[in-house]
Amino acid sequence: MKNLLLSSLFLICCKLTLAQTERLILDTDLDSDVDDVGAMAMLHTLEDHERVEILGIIVTSDDLHAPLCADAINHYFGRPQIPIGVEKGIDLREFSKYTRAISHTFPKRLNEYADAEDATRLYRKLLAKEADSSVTIVTIGHLTNLMHLIQSAPDDISKLSGFELIRKKVKL
Repeated sequence: MKNLLLSSLFLICCKLTLAQTERLILDTDLDSDVDDVGAMAMLHTLEDHERVEILGIIVTSDDLHAPLCADAINHYFGRPQIPIGVEKGIDLREFSKYTRAISHTFPKRLNEYADAEDATRLYRKLLAKEADSSVTIVTIGHLTNLMHLIQSAPDDISKLSGFELIRKKVKL
């Protein structure tokens, strides 16, 4: 019995050690609450430990500084190359004190909201290049950009609709 227990623990440890790095896209409503900043910090820490790879950040917020804040956080954690997508063509507001403060205080590559990529195109681009059933989408807050992805039609990025891309590429 003792040997069986030790063998089981050994197999569990091996599985955790040999587990594949999760490839993920974070969809966040980075604006009024700081839970999103905490989530981004946790994901970056998990990437430091090779448990996840952040493929992209989708910002689902009408706050003028939200994508700049996400970019500053990525820079702070040494990952300035992570692409950021936003919903285009929406009315923007300036209401979050912390997104403004972070985006004005820390280095970033984006200078304004418009510099971020279109969220639906970025979702499609990120998913299209990944292996089947390999991507995890983590969403915090509004589901607007995920809805736009689901409703998207085939395009120059992929012959699949957004719904088909999700079915083919997303595992969780």
